[in-house]
Amino acid sequence: MLPPKPHSKTFTDASSESTLGRELRLKNLAMDSTGEGITIADAQLPDMPIIYANDAFFQLTGYSTAEVIGRNCRFLQGSGTNPATVQQIRDAIRNGRETTVEILNYRKDGTSFWNRLGITPIRDEKNKVTHFVGVQFDITRRVEAEERLQAANLRLQSLNQRMKRELEAASRAQLSHLPSGAIEVPGLRTAWTFRPCNELAGDNFNLFAIDDCHVAVYILDVVGHGVCAALEAVTLSRILTPINDESAVLFEQSKKGGNPRIVSPARVLQSLNDRFFAEEPRGQFYTILYGIIDLDASEFRYASAGHPRPTLIKKSGETELLESAGFVVGHVEGSKYDEHVVRFSRGDRLYLLTDGVLEAGVPHQNEFGTDRVSRLLHAQRDEDLETSLNKLMEELNVWCQGMEFSDDVSVIALEKTE
Repeated sequence: MLPPKPHSKTFTDASSESTLGRELRLKNLAMDSTGEGITIADAQLPDMPIIYANDAFFQLTGYSTAEVIGRNCRFLQGSGTNPATVQQIRDAIRNGRETTVEILNYRKDGTSFWNRLGITPIRDEKNKVTHFVGVQFDITRRVEAEERLQAANLRLQSLNQRMKRELEAASRAQLSHLPSGAIEVPGLRTAWTFRPCNELAGDNFNLFAIDDCHVAVYILDVVGHGVCAALEAVTLSRILTPINDESAVLFEQSKKGGNPRIVSPARVLQSLNDRFFAEEPRGQFYTILYGIIDLDASEFRYASAGHPRPTLIKKSGETELLESAGFVVGHVEGSKYDEHVVRFSRGDRLYLLTDGVLEAGVPHQNEFGTDRVSRLLHAQRDEDLETSLNKLMEELNVWCQGMEFSDDVSVIALEKTE
């Protein structure tokens, strides 16, 4: 067998070249088949021109091969491209390091797209950068979605701030119609407490003299939470004032002239219920207990529209839960309300409260409840009114394990002194 001629190919050489060719064709096919745009720029030529771009790059940018090969990739930049991002690319190329940026580029037709551009340097055996590979991916949908989300978040923040201001205004309005301090009424010793919940709610109460020997007291709770409940409570507090005009519900004009007559508690509630159905738009349901103390007769006459039962503690120590029934105001049109009368003598105490006291508690635990309130107030019968209310609030806090109350807590306490 003759030896091979110098410089002629052996079978092994041919086989290696064939394998190398197949690998190169496979790599080219892979780069042309990928969905990401790929470019190769020659770092050894002036201005680092593109020497290769795959089909995905042409589809992404709208340019042809002749319009891309031989040019620097900066032709994709435009008026909206961030100069800081461009500088980041330049710094990476100058230092021969990898970088990934999100940059606003432009297609041939002038439309913009967000490009996630990754740049990787290729080095020779002497560690010299010879080429840069650029990988482009269209992330326009993601960026636009993020921008929409950011805009929505800004709108939401603005709405939240406005709602916060409205809630604060409603809270101030609600508090402005509660007693500003100790309620001084001849013949009575009084105390009250109010603890708003973490949501705006609709409790309201007051106590005032309506003539020389009669004192009116009410406590109400608008169903629900929020601005509407608070403003409804404010509106009701204005209606339930001792004014004498056509809008008054606590007085009625005598047909024969003379001084106006005091309206009975049952008729006051009936009037409030009738107003509810007469107004458009209608407000929110509410419970209310309204009563009149006759100082001379030592009586408490009252009516209730679904409100929690009052607690009466006699000077003798006897404790009684008073009757309290009737439809919530706004529940049944034409409702009639029962009126109750109890003795309220010197040294007797009367506690009116909202259901925020009775229903206080934490999840998966029993409510504080009516019986617990009565026992606690009975135990405090020898303390002054203020102390008894402070003790009640202390026990409520313990029962709720220091958590915020889920509803307003309101209590008004009265003791007859004459």
